[in-house]
Amino acid sequence: MPVVKESKQINWKDKFVELVVVVIGITLAFMMNRSYENHKNKQVEYQYLQSFKDDIGSDLKQLDTLLRHQERQLQKIKNSQSLFSRSTINPDSAMTLIGALTTIYIYSSQKTTYETIKSSGNFNILSDYRLKQALIKYYQGMDDLKYLRQTTNFYYNTFVIPFILKNVDLHRKKIVSLNALRNRRFRNMVYGFQSLLIQKYTMHKELYQSARTVMTLLKQI
Repeated sequence: MPVVKESKQINWKDKFVELVVVVIGITLAFMMNRSYENHKNKQVEYQYLQSFKDDIGSDLKQLDTLLRHQERQLQKIKNSQSLFSRSTINPDSAMTLIGALTTIYIYSSQKTTYETIKSSGNFNILSDYRLKQALIKYYQGMDDLKYLRQTTNFYYNTFVIPFILKNVDLHRKKIVSLNALRNRRFRNMVYGFQSLLIQKYTMHKELYQSARTVMTLLKQI
């Protein structure tokens, strides 16, 4: 006797509803995960922004002080150059010039946050494009300044320091021989140092303006 198989009807409507429920569940889970990641990224970005504010704020104070010192230093060198055209040299004026030549102001920028965000690969976590461009410009300027600083240090150690050690009594704050200041080599040394100092002053001023731009953008976020 033949066996009659009972056919089962598939409720496609229920299956479709189950599929929709699964798709909605996966979509909601993905959206929640994405929302959590966005929230976490915002928190990390906020921490970076606060750190940048601290770093740039510190740099601005340093640069402002440095520019004022360098302006006075350049003015002293400029005023003292009249010594070269006089028949007699005033010892006090001569020591003012020597003091201006032997003064070095150190500027140490705060690069911790920038180096950290670069090395971690999180630079793109910053959402403001203008801020990212301003930061890159500012810190690239720091790298450019580094090479000029190395040149200045070489010049200082090669020409200025040997002259000071040979011709100046640092203990008594007195020039051993004023005739040394009439030497063409000394005049050239002064002009060379002045030129390098002007370049450093110009670069520091540009950095100061770049730092102000960065700080303005940070405050707008």
